Amino acid sequence: MTNLASELRQAFRRLRRAPVFLVVSVLTLGIGIGAFTSVFGLADAILFEEMPYESPEELAWVWRNYEWASLPRGWLSGPDIAELRKATDVFAAVVEVRSGSPNLTGGDEVEPERIRVLYASHELFDVLGVDPLIGRGFLPAEDSPDAGQMVVLGHDFWMNRYGGDRGVLGRTLYLNGTPSTVIGIAPENFRFIMHSSLGDPQPADLYLNLRVVLADESPGSGSYAGLARIRTGVGTDQLSATLVAAAELSDTFFDGRGLRLWAVGLKADLTERLRPALVALVGSAAFLLLILTANLATLLLSRLATRERELGIRSALGAGRGRVTSSVLSEISVVALLGAGVGVLLTFAGTDLILWFAPDNLPRLAEVGVDGRLAAVTLLATFVVASMTGLAPVVQALAAYVPERRATLIDPLEALRPE
Repeated sequence: MTNLASELRQAFRRLRRAPVFLVVSVLTLGIGIGAFTSVFGLADAILFEEMPYESPEELAWVWRNYEWASLPRGWLSGPDIAELRKATDVFAAVVEVRSGSPNLTGGDEVEPERIRVLYASHELFDVLGVDPLIGRGFLPAEDSPDAGQMVVLGHDFWMNRYGGDRGVLGRTLYLNGTPSTVIGIAPENFRFIMHSSLGDPQPADLYLNLRVVLADESPGSGSYAGLARIRTGVGTDQLSATLVAAAELSDTFFDGRGLRLWAVGLKADLTERLRPALVALVGSAAFLLLILTANLATLLLSRLATRERELGIRSALGAGRGRVTSSVLSEISVVALLGAGVGVLLTFAGTDLILWFAPDNLPRLAEVGVDGRLAAVTLLATFVVASMTGLAPVVQALAAYVPERRATLIDPLEALRPE
């Protein structure tokens, strides 16, 4: 460790005497690392990170497919939801969900505001495995049309509108003139997003109880999305058969035209359309990193050429393979450490830039940020780039300056003679 520290100090002193090379090399590495990790962080948060729900792999949306009308995605009817709930061997629970955009007006509100709401049956928070930060979720009795309108505030809405005031519980809000009682506050990391039947995913500001009687609705109506928790061990064939059976009543209403139900995982439903674009974006960032890696390797080889006299003297004085290798690697290590530092700073800046320009309807955008996973990717990328760029200079140095080739390389007395 003492020898390593000494080599690094000597390498840093040598590099300080070549400031142009040092700055260009560090920036080349830092820009490549920062650009790649920023883009990778975006793709990782959207495509790969676990959703913050209990057993998210068991959650799925159920939609209608109107094949005869060329509509691949449509809302379910009330009877569809009722039929799905009968299949207790397949579904642990099914939640009917609907989005809306009412006006928040009247009462003690200062300014009217159009907000995004999610209407859901009482099972919503239990199915997701999420407990409100304060207050409670919905009760079974609050699914009745005779129940009052209850509201769970989204955390961001609560902070922005009420400054985190816990006294908001029990307050009455007015949504399109309907009095609604605040019963809870969603936790900070709860940003539930749903697809509309045909539109883009939208996060919700408020969560409201959906007060309906499913059996009273027409099979031809399309009013809800179905959020289902599939039981562990249920296979694809069993799930498909259940969905076919559940669609029979509604298909009869449409004169047997071929209406069917289909299910898609909660994460896949949000990300399937984004996956090709994000994969291409990560590939582009990786290609940029590869180009900058090649440029850095060229810089390091040119740097080795400027050290030819010094390394020749070392070899002439008896420096072995290990000494020559450590001398070359020490400079590469200093460049890598400084480049990693610049890369981390650019990762923070790049992530903020992505969040600034990203569209509001980009799903899971709130999960994008610099965390331990991204820091590990930064370090791994730095190590890989440093190893790739350092290989050629080390091989060339060993081939040219090892003791076995000392005599053909340089005359020791000639090397020590002042110019």
